[in-house]
Amino acid sequence: MSSLEDEFIACSRPILQRGQGGCSDRVLRFRYLSTFGIEPKVTVALWNAILESRLFTHDILKVHLLWTLMFLKVYSNIGILSNMADCDVKTYRDWTWKVILVIDSLYDTKVSLNSHLNVCFSLSH
Repeated sequence: MSSLEDEFIACSRPILQRGQGGCSDRVLRFRYLSTFGIEPKVTVALWNAILESRLFTHDILKVHLLWTLMFLKVYSNIGILSNMADCDVKTYRDWTWKVILVIDSLYDTKVSLNSHLNVCFSLSH
């Protein structure tokens, strides 16, 4: 596991373990995939693609990408999601849509992103 994967898992702990205390690494990985829709290594590939993009703004944090993935995967009420993220609704909504727009801008680099994701998916199976 890469150090970036570890960083994303660490960023996800407050969301995934909210009110439940600790859990095993296996359970944490299951919750990660269930909540964000992709494995940590794929999250890292997406993060790297965002960093390389022309529209990347340095104020986007790893946790903002996780909020966005949660929004896209869970697609629940924004109040519930912001509560899970432990922030106010406006902050959650603003960052989620900011990151969605950056991800959308990656459409032009789809081939590059697909090659990153294909490598990650093949490694995970």
